[in-house]
Amino acid sequence: MVTMGGLLIGVKHSNPDLLERVVATLLDAKPRNVALELPEDYLVKRDIEITTPFFDELAQRLEEEGIEVIPLEDPLAYEFHQALNYALGVAKGLISKEEIKRRIEDVSIFSGYTRPEVLERKVYAKYIYTMALEILKISSSVQGTRQLEEVSARHRERYGLRKIINNILRHVVVGDSHAHHMQYNLPNYRYIKIT
Repeated sequence: MVTMGGLLIGVKHSNPDLLERVVATLLDAKPRNVALELPEDYLVKRDIEITTPFFDELAQRLEEEGIEVIPLEDPLAYEFHQALNYALGVAKGLISKEEIKRRIEDVSIFSGYTRPEVLERKVYAKYIYTMALEILKISSSVQGTRQLEEVSARHRERYGLRKIINNILRHVVVGDSHAHHMQYNLPNYRYIKIT
C-alpha cells in the first residue's frame, strides 16, 4: 500500500486539444518531475522520429518548462502494444494481412545510401509489422485480440505502478483507461480525469 500522496491524471490521449489543459494542471502542481506513459527508450525513438502521439508532445512541453520526464513503459511491452494495434485492425477488417505483408516488403527495400535514422525506422516498422502477423497466428478474432490487449494493458499498468511506487513519483499522466485501473493501487493520489 502506498502512503505518499500524489496526482494521477488520466487523459484521453487521442484528443490533442487537451494538451494545454494537462500542462496547466501540472504547472499548477509545480512538480520536479512527471511520470508519463512513454517507453523508457522514448528519446532514442524520438531521434528516429518514432513518437507516441500526445505523450511525446507533452514530454517536450514539460522539458521546455525544466520539468524532468520519467517514462513509465517497458519498451518491449510498448512495442507489443503497437503490434497488437495492427493485429486488432486486421481482426476488425480495417487493414488486411496482405497490406501488412506489403508494408513489410516496402520497408525492406533499400536503394543506395540510406540515412541511419531512416534505416532504424524501417527496421522498427518491419519488427512491429512482423510481430502483428505473429500475434494473428495466436488469435485472429476481435474477441481474442481484445483479450490479448487486456492482458497487455494490465502488464503495462503493473510495470508503471512498480516504477511509481519504487521511485516515489508523485505526478503521473497516463491514458485514462490505465489511470482508472491504477487509481486503486494509488489510494493517496488525487485522480483527475481530463478527457
